[in-house]
Amino acid sequence: MDRTILAVAAGGLWGLAVALLNTAITRRALKKDSINALMGAVAVRTVLDAAALLAVYLLRHVLPLPFAPTIIAAAVGLSMGVIALAVLLQRRRDAGHEEDKTGGE
Repeated sequence: MDRTILAVAAGGLWGLAVALLNTAITRRALKKDSINALMGAVAVRTVLDAAALLAVYLLRHVLPLPFAPTIIAAAVGLSMGVIALAVLLQRRRDAGHEEDKTGGE
């Protein structure tokens, strides 16, 4: 049981770390205000997500953790990062629209 909890924590942290990297890539692309930059960011993020899950898969015999909870937690960590990014961007967008309505006051 303890190893399962450790596997979930390690997988989740790994997924969140990659999600943070993905967030940085997306923010950088959005600042460029270019559809090509955004498409490139999506491609890089997809490769990073696959590489993160592949790393967990390839290390399954090296790490003394149960594989299933580790990879599931990594996938959930990646997903939660994407959801958090979407919420953050929407809140910033909404705040920008509120400033426009009030005249920046």
